Amino acid sequence: GQPARGDGYAYPIVLGCELVTDICLFRLKLTGGARVKPGSTTARIALTSAAEALAAAAREALQLDAGELAAEHRPAMTPGGADGEEVEIYLYDAVPGGAGYARAAAQLTGDNLLQRALKLVQTKETPEGPGCDCETSCYKCLRSYQNRFLHASLDRHLAADLLRCALGEQAPTVSEARARPHLEAMRSWLTDEGVQAEVVGDTLHVGARRIVLTHPLLPDAAPPGVEGLSLLLAQRALGEACDRLTQGPLDE
Repeated sequence: GQPARGDGYAYPIVLGCELVTDICLFRLKLTGGARVKPGSTTARIALTSAAEALAAAAREALQLDAGELAAEHRPAMTPGGADGEEVEIYLYDAVPGGAGYARAAAQLTGDNLLQRALKLVQTKETPEGPGCDCETSCYKCLRSYQNRFLHASLDRHLAADLLRCALGEQAPTVSEARARPHLEAMRSWLTDEGVQAEVVGDTLHVGARRIVLTHPLLPDAAPPGVEGLSLLLAQRALGEACDRLTQGPLDE
């Protein structure tokens, strides 16, 4: 017979499967006023990154291969989950029926595993110390062949800050050193568009307006009299960030 012919159009499809296996669920309560709004870009990147960090830490502790234990996340099924104060990350055995890996990960105890994950993604303080020195993610911290489709959504800095909040450590901040390159990039973009802009310290001056970059987990952290723009937006969508600055007051 004649070979089947298509209509010339491509149609996206998603293939999935049901898998009965073992899981280990972590419900994390964020401190310091941090929030991850369910369904937001911040939630997707921060939770995906933290989940991959937990899975990597568990695999390292249990001496597993990357394809044996995986992780996912969801909003917490609690009142705190609705406003992003609580989140849930779960580890699961990536084999039908389970192999006991998630159960073994649970025996590591929550804080122990969170601390292990934090050591993977924190910024190195010394060349020999724990952590990583990449910009967002690499194969030394969060990336693997198995999560290759997630690489664009991995950010070790956000993962580290979320884990610190879950451990009750200091509230995340945006240092001048971290903000300055993005402020300069916005200043350059705005100047090319004919908009008067200047960077002074950790603040972008656009005419009479003052803009600081706020931490994605603390979007309302701008001081009085200063407008806040998410660091995540400045990092990942420079044009959109600058467009928002030229369209009137920010509504963060």
